[in-house]
Amino acid sequence: MRLPPDGTLPDKAGVFLESLNRNLETLRSISSDFQQKLLDAKGLGLIPVENQNMYQRGDYVLFSRDTTMHHDKLLPRFKGPYVVLSQRKNDVECKDIIHDNIQFFHVERLKLFHGTEQDARDAAQLDNDQYELDRILAYRGDPEQRTTMEFEIMFADGTIKWLVWTADLFDTTAYENFCGSRPELRPLLFTAADALKRKQETNKQPITEVAPGQSTYVDIRYYSSEWYAGLGLPDPEHHSYVVKFDYTGWANKNHTKIKATCELFDEQHVLNHDFVKRYGSRLALANFMTLVDRATVLRFPTLIQADRRDRLLRQYRQDVIG
Repeated sequence: MRLPPDGTLPDKAGVFLESLNRNLETLRSISSDFQQKLLDAKGLGLIPVENQNMYQRGDYVLFSRDTTMHHDKLLPRFKGPYVVLSQRKNDVECKDIIHDNIQFFHVERLKLFHGTEQDARDAAQLDNDQYELDRILAYRGDPEQRTTMEFEIMFADGTIKWLVWTADLFDTTAYENFCGSRPELRPLLFTAADALKRKQETNKQPITEVAPGQSTYVDIRYYSSEWYAGLGLPDPEHHSYVVKFDYTGWANKNHTKIKATCELFDEQHVLNHDFVKRYGSRLALANFMTLVDRATVLRFPTLIQADRRDRLLRQYRQDVIG
């Protein structure tokens, strides 16, 4: 409090600095005593750190919400449980049981959760509005735009519900199993950036799964998810409606693209390796497939593009009559 007003030191600077140092030591001592009194009042300063009762790795704890920061009286006071990873002094490292993210909590805002590992997981799922998935039954939407995707979920209690794609769903085993079993959905097993990179790398590689002269059965959702949803086909989510493509020749010399025709739709295609992997490698009809044929087209005319619809419908009607 006695620094010179003009910022210059007195002639005897050494004496002044010694006095200033003594003042600082006094301030530190007073501050330390005050902090220790606060710890003593809380019961934390009476026990050496090495003798404190510490949370152990694997313990389950509940975290006390800051009741002064929220006004929703319906929220429970405690969140969790979380699993303890470690404790250093008053900081406890915890992992979210549902999302696996790491958080640090002050020891004073935690209390022990009493229960089994399954009890802790059940409580955490309820706290995060999560429920145990049994399996995924079907999907709809555009796999190229994962935020448009919806999945029909069967929960462990037998409840069936359609849910939109979320990061939480992405982390489940049921999602991994379902998308892994559907070639067209396999990009959804990766982040959007990784999926794009894999697609680009695939399209640089020669096609080896099929060759000219072979035929494949293509799920017509390949054309457009919106178009597919508007066709009015029976139970479109649980059926794989397929149309026959015939591979007719290579489109380039390094075999990264292949030509194909769809006789039913009167179409010519040049297809890349990503298409072949995801849609064009089924060389035989399977029991989960429904083949789109001329009778199907006559029943659902919008299967045919508008510019050739009338011509093909007349031809198919004549064939049926003949």
